[in-house]
Amino acid sequence: MEKKVAFISEGYIETKDKTGGSILNTEFLKRLVSLGYKVDVYSGRFENITNLMSNYYSLDELENVDLRSKYDYVLSDQAIYESDITYIHSHSYKYRIEKLQTKLTQLTYKLISSRHHKKRVMADIKIKENLDKIPQIVVSSFFLKKDYMQNLGVAEEKLVILPPPVINVKAPNFRAKGKTVIFGLAANGFVNKGGYITISALRKLKRKCKDFKVRIIYEKASKNLGLQFLLFIYGLKNHVEFLPTQYDMNEFYKSLDFMLVPSKIETFSMVAIEAMAHFKPVVVSSVCGVTDYVKDSVNGYCVDYEKGNKSANLAAKMLNAIQLSSEAYGTIAKAAAKTVEPLTLDNFVNGYLRLLEIE
Repeated sequence: MEKKVAFISEGYIETKDKTGGSILNTEFLKRLVSLGYKVDVYSGRFENITNLMSNYYSLDELENVDLRSKYDYVLSDQAIYESDITYIHSHSYKYRIEKLQTKLTQLTYKLISSRHHKKRVMADIKIKENLDKIPQIVVSSFFLKKDYMQNLGVAEEKLVILPPPVINVKAPNFRAKGKTVIFGLAANGFVNKGGYITISALRKLKRKCKDFKVRIIYEKASKNLGLQFLLFIYGLKNHVEFLPTQYDMNEFYKSLDFMLVPSKIETFSMVAIEAMAHFKPVVVSSVCGVTDYVKDSVNGYCVDYEKGNKSANLAAKMLNAIQLSSEAYGTIAKAAAKTVEPLTLDNFVNGYLRLLEIE
């Protein structure tokens, strides 16, 4: 007998022209359809719909639907609605404001943007109310689990860690480290993705080593005059290359020796595991959820963001990476690829289905 699933989300994107977490829900639901499930999507915003699912409804229509009688399973994204399972892949507002701002900027933000601040606080309260009614809450990392336990009071036994899968990785192949070591960074959200921390780290790194280059995905780089000025005074123009948004990341990964993920806040980092699948060791900040899988000097590098100067710590790890022998690089690169082998879409979907069976 055909089983029916309702999926509820604030926004739903059905396209191959996106990377990272934005395509995860689509790939998961497509797999359910291939397994014979009938999937209806309820969302406040649809983008690039190709009619892969059975039906598409606006969130307003939920008021007239008895979900429990109509569907076998009700799934939601970000605890937007009461459901059997919800998948959380964003930090709570309280966590974000505490980690991204100083005490002074927190106060300033609350005063200047009080309406927006109150709106975000109320949104977290609504999420908390929904989470109290949802029996299974899936999160992508230990960091996220800890956040929701501490800041939203979610019981530990309700939280299940299910890391996102590696998606759309094509023809990965090991390549020896080049003489000029090339790092990559995806940083369209330049501040939070650690862009300025990286620029500061490169200034320090350049004093000890000059055989490196960093390819940075940052759409607005040419318009960021402050950034361009820093590159000029730091003498980094020949060491940094800016790229537009890459809709197929495979060629980008293949051009690198290492991937940087120096984020100030990151629930997981799909670019990290995608790079690892391409035999590219990653250099990640200690506040990234993907540190569940990155072991320092074994399959990548972890940069301490809790102690000392962040950019100095990042520069030190980048120097360690540059100084690796060819043999040591090969060992770490192959260990990186081996680490993410279990992170498949099949395992992700099966993990979800096991939770539904338990319920």
